[in-house]
Amino acid sequence: MDDDDGHIMIDNEDDPIQVDQTQGFFSMITSPFSSSIEFFESYGWFILIGTILLYFLYQHFKQRFVNTNRRSQSFRNAKNEDEELERIQRIEEVRRKQQEAYDAAAKRYLEEKKRKEDQEALKKVEEWEKQKQGQSTKSESNKLEQADELSNLGLSSSSKIQKKPRLRGSDYNPLLGSSSGSSGGSCSWRPGKKGPARGG
Repeated sequence: MDDDDGHIMIDNEDDPIQVDQTQGFFSMITSPFSSSIEFFESYGWFILIGTILLYFLYQHFKQRFVNTNRRSQSFRNAKNEDEELERIQRIEEVRRKQQEAYDAAAKRYLEEKKRKEDQEALKKVEEWEKQKQGQSTKSESNKLEQADELSNLGLSSSSKIQKKPRLRGSDYNPLLGSSSGSSGGSCSWRPGKKGPARGG
């Protein structure tokens, strides 16, 4: 219903349910805001201080966490470095043992090679001595065989072959007819005188 000023007048008696619904709707919308405003008005300073404290606590614990994490990371890095160093030392130890084994094997090989070379040289010397001794033995054997042959022939191996005795002395001259040292008794041959040839 309109009044004289042009405003709409709500007749509560005509529609009481509609008025209650409108008031309830507005109260539902404004009630949370009013409650929040009342809460902040009552506890706003506490909330602000608590927020600031939480921020500082967060920064503090964050820094501690970062420092702890860094120390832990440093510890892990140091531990990893120690493990890496131990691993390198183990590798070096294995390499050193392998090198020692190789050097020992090379030394044994050289000693064995030298021993074989010495044995070969000694063997060659012994063979040469045996060969030389064999030639000397063979020469002595040949001499003994020659001596046996000469003894079988009635000759001595230390002297020349004995000459047969001559029928005449060594001073006999067939042109003279007697020995040069004899005093005669045997006839001597003399050439005759040549005369002039006779013509016939």
